[in-house]
Amino acid sequence: MAADPPPRPPLPFVAIRDLSMEYPTATGSILALDRVNLEVRQEEFFSIVGPSGCGKSTLLLLIAGLVEPTDGELLVDGEALDGPYARAAIVFQQDVLLEWRTILANVTLPVELRRLDRGAYQRRALELLAAVGLEGFEQYFPYQLSGGMRQRAALCRALICDLPLLLMDEPFGALDALSREEHQELLQEVWLRHRKTVVFVTHDIREAILLSDRVAIMSARPGTIAEIVPIDLPRPRTREMAESAAFNQYVGRIRRSLETSPAAEGM
Repeated sequence: MAADPPPRPPLPFVAIRDLSMEYPTATGSILALDRVNLEVRQEEFFSIVGPSGCGKSTLLLLIAGLVEPTDGELLVDGEALDGPYARAAIVFQQDVLLEWRTILANVTLPVELRRLDRGAYQRRALELLAAVGLEGFEQYFPYQLSGGMRQRAALCRALICDLPLLLMDEPFGALDALSREEHQELLQEVWLRHRKTVVFVTHDIREAILLSDRVAIMSARPGTIAEIVPIDLPRPRTREMAESAAFNQYVGRIRRSLETSPAAEGM
């Protein structure tokens, strides 16, 4: 009797094939991304690192469907995008909370925009705020909170509708070093609990290794994928683990890849 064929691997949640992005300028155009190819698996924590101006944020906006590529193919959950992807949440470096709304009202804003039953999501909002250490601050306004607390509220807002894709663009870039470490640990805890598919843009190599299943390394503009590094470290990952030889071998490998990635002509 013939053996059963091996099961097919699951389809990637995000599939990018030969994707290019060119911006018009007054004197011509700028090629921001050049034939990018990558796949992000379902429930994977996938980070993108690269030099400033290499197109990391542009790539994130393309995945969100907020801008249209010049060329190539981009599939999210098996479908080509023809506009904003409605099942993605985005967290930016700036929290963009609405100053005239309470923290609870900010968290439930996506519920209102999607015309969902706010009452049904009230309990989830309170649970999320408690999970990130903001219990008791529900009726505060953003200006009454620290930068780190505001960013945690922004994370709760991104999670409130339980969407499958979470896009994060340097979410901890404005925090001090200690707060950044605390928020890295918090994000890992949240991801382990909720298991979203995460695409995370960062300049910080150590942050990418601490959080990620795989790290994509982009070249200087025009950005392309120079290498994708799987991170084979046990979870949950701790600050102490970041001092280990295995962790620092990844740091060295990614740094060398960034240093040797080809730069754009004339840069």
